[in-house]
Amino acid sequence: MKKKSALSISLVVTAIILWLTGCEKAAWDKQERRQIEDYIISLGDTIYDLKPSGLYYIELTPGTGAMPGDGDTVAFYAKGCLLDNTVYTSNYKDPAPYKYVMGKALTTGEILLGLDEGIRYIKEGGISRLVLPSSLAWGKYGYGLLIPGYTPVYYEIKLISVKPGP
Repeated sequence: MKKKSALSISLVVTAIILWLTGCEKAAWDKQERRQIEDYIISLGDTIYDLKPSGLYYIELTPGTGAMPGDGDTVAFYAKGCLLDNTVYTSNYKDPAPYKYVMGKALTTGEILLGLDEGIRYIKEGGISRLVLPSSLAWGKYGYGLLIPGYTPVYYEIKLISVKPGP
């Protein structure tokens, strides 16, 4: 009988912890969405497209070429920033753009999930800004000392080329 009640207590405690964790995540999500919306409002008269994943997308310069899909190899320049405009990464000064096979983020973690998704909305030759909630960026742990956990970021992406996959 003691084992049964200990198990019941353990299950109740686990349920409470999960419920509290869920509430904490919901509070973070709400706070993060507010941060992102405040950032967008601070930019002035800009209209972002909010995707179901939580990604915010705006086209800055329209492209005229193909849009990438799974398996396509893309070449692009990117600048990653915190919402206070602190640049934490950029390859714009590199002699060659970064190359990536679309769809690999889920299996290799080669790029952020939000970049894999956002690049799919850009036509070759276009420039877009992607605002990523932490769930599509560095998550609850952040990235070293540069990016705290639960931090939304934005990227400016210039899509140079799209080469069809096999």
